[in-house]
Amino acid sequence: MLGRLLDGWFTGLPESPGAVGSIARLVVRVPDGHCEDREEIRVTVEGGVEGDARAPFVYVVNDASILALAGGDRVAAGRSGDQVHLHFALDERTLPPGALLTIGSVILAPTPDTEAPDEAFERALGRRAARRVRRHNRKGAGGRRLRCRVLAAGTLRLGDKVFPKSVGVRFQP
Repeated sequence: MLGRLLDGWFTGLPESPGAVGSIARLVVRVPDGHCEDREEIRVTVEGGVEGDARAPFVYVVNDASILALAGGDRVAAGRSGDQVHLHFALDERTLPPGALLTIGSVILAPTPDTEAPDEAFERALGRRAARRVRRHNRKGAGGRRLRCRVLAAGTLRLGDKVFPKSVGVRFQP
């Protein structure tokens, strides 16, 4: 009973596509610390998202899960620290170990470690949301938040299609 109560935010999420997804939102944390929505962002191998302080990684999240954690508040969800919000299932069913995300010319390689909520996430969404994500990660459920390295640079745009690409080799940071 308690498990259902604690995990209801996750189990109640709408199903996300797994074969082909799309970019729902792009967010950049600018130098003064606030976050801005963008229609497009440029990503590089060396620096991750241009103009964002979280280089060299790109942080990807399932849009439905971050909105649920934010209680439907899009402003708070945008301050979570995640730069690329996808309408795409980010789990081992669609992204098995070693799989890549391809978005146009951009190729992202999820790191094998689970991305835990950081201070920015907790400030934006609160301690309760951070605890929910940590609990979810401890259970091994993962898959709603990824830290990625950029393997091929390019520009990401709202609505761009997202494809998983299985390569059978696990990324090593």
